Amino acid sequence: MSFIDAATSLGLTASAVGKVITRLEEHYGVKLFNRNTRSMSLTEEGEIFLKHSVNILCEMESLKEVYQKRNKDISGTLKLSFPNVGLAFYKIISDFNKEYPKINLEVMLSDEHIDLINDGFDAVIRFGKVSDSRLVAKKIGVTYMDIVHSPAYKVGEDERNNNMVLLYKYPSSGKIERWPEPYHAKLVDNNPDKSLVVNAIELVKNLCVNGDGLACLPNLITRDLLAKGEVVSLYSDRINARDVNVVWPYNKSIQPKLRAFIDFFSRNFQASNS
Repeated sequence: MSFIDAATSLGLTASAVGKVITRLEEHYGVKLFNRNTRSMSLTEEGEIFLKHSVNILCEMESLKEVYQKRNKDISGTLKLSFPNVGLAFYKIISDFNKEYPKINLEVMLSDEHIDLINDGFDAVIRFGKVSDSRLVAKKIGVTYMDIVHSPAYKVGEDERNNNMVLLYKYPSSGKIERWPEPYHAKLVDNNPDKSLVVNAIELVKNLCVNGDGLACLPNLITRDLLAKGEVVSLYSDRINARDVNVVWPYNKSIQPKLRAFIDFFSRNFQASNS
């Protein structure tokens, strides 16, 4: 097999494969291949490297099988709460459900400040600082707000000029979510007669994509829309950046089901936001 064949099977370029081989040879201080313009073969050191590499890969596969079996044996019920940011977390929840088929999930999306201890939750995802000494918080990332609009929406020449703003009303309290300052004053207060208020964040998103106005949404929602070109950012700033935390009661023993969720969510949230 040539570097070109290897690159094709790996979905890489031949030059990328060549660079990896060069780094390996430099790292171990050996020559792995005999190469010329007409042929390529493994050196004696290359044969040794190949044998050990195959053994390592077999051990890794064996270890993967051990963990997969262990994951399938973890059982119980987890009561969880997530911020109401539409479908932003659905893939991680779905993947966790597949990875741990014996764990039953009770998932609630809420705008309210959940009382973990009195409401019987095992863990919640919370944005911002956690100051309650009864709780343990593990930071897994950062989220921020993004003011966006559809490419089809014609933005006013300045903040006062006929900008329709799409506002979110909390279903639990009936209060309208304020945009971070100074953007609320610039865009919402300056356009008092140009607003559309709804009580579902998904509807805010869909109206924005449809070209109905400006929306202030978490980057957890806007990142995919921006990548697909369905919306564009009005500002380049990362507005109102806040920590994303997994939070659980301090006095709650870390049972395998809870540890599995904390580790899985942390790992996958970071991967999806890298």
